[in-house]
Amino acid sequence: MALDMLEEVRTVTGPDGSSLKIRIGVHSGVLAAGVIGRNRLRYNIWGETVNIANCLEAKSRPMAVHVSEASRKYLRDVESSYTFQAGTGVEYNSNKLDTYFVARKYANRVSSMAM
Repeated sequence: MALDMLEEVRTVTGPDGSSLKIRIGVHSGVLAAGVIGRNRLRYNIWGETVNIANCLEAKSRPMAVHVSEASRKYLRDVESSYTFQAGTGVEYNSNKLDTYFVARKYANRVSSMAM
């Protein structure tokens, strides 16, 4: 889904013709979710998994999907159509987490990883 979002964003331009750029961070793990509020109900998710994904997004390159080691392992186990490039890692709670940029494999070529 994240790679599909990047493809869609590539088709969008601002009023001045400039291209829109986004960063995406993905981490896999446990989280809490629920509806909060009384007058204005909102669905929300929270927990360490969400915080790590936020950290990955903040340290990502524009127009790239930055994933944690947990997400890379999951993607490798369930799907072989992705390729990974080592990321710069992120610091979370005084721990260095290994990170990767992910791209989709196409036939004999690999989609751009937004260098």
